[in-house]
Amino acid sequence: MASLASARRYARALFDVASKSGDVDATLAELKGFGDAIGGNADLQRALTSPGVPLGAKQKIMSELVALQPVSRLVSRLMALIVENDDVNELARIVEAYEQRVMDFHHVVRAEITSAVPLAADQVQALEASLGAVSGARVVVTSTVDPALLGGVVAKVGSRVYDGSVARHLSRIRARLVSGESLQ
Repeated sequence: MASLASARRYARALFDVASKSGDVDATLAELKGFGDAIGGNADLQRALTSPGVPLGAKQKIMSELVALQPVSRLVSRLMALIVENDDVNELARIVEAYEQRVMDFHHVVRAEITSAVPLAADQVQALEASLGAVSGARVVVTSTVDPALLGGVVAKVGSRVYDGSVARHLSRIRARLVSGESLQ
């Protein structure tokens, strides 16, 4: 069984080889395709991860998948390797780790935006631009809605959190009132 560290090692090795050929983005697309195909089919995932299925049968299944969804020799070899090492159950982590490497390569960071109401596309773009200016990288935003915020936005970029929510401001005011601190 692979650990997160093992998934990162697979991703690093794949990235190192893919970057030499200049196909990191194409490799990511192929890898995601396999991840979606295997992760989206419970029977297929069970067959490839079950200890009761012999290695030869798993290798045959993967060979047939590669034939159905033609990919580069690099991704094909990776799929064969994770089957051989019985690490198919870690494919989602491998895809995630590889995608992070590709994003780092392109100087892109992810930001999670939580707002009280759904944001319009222009608001999301404005937040991406503002967070990009602060972080010094291109920002890709994932939005969620949490009505408990009451208003405003909470942005998480990496380990940094920018909390501009009404709920947080009210919490600060409440804490200052309880402590007897001046509100000015």
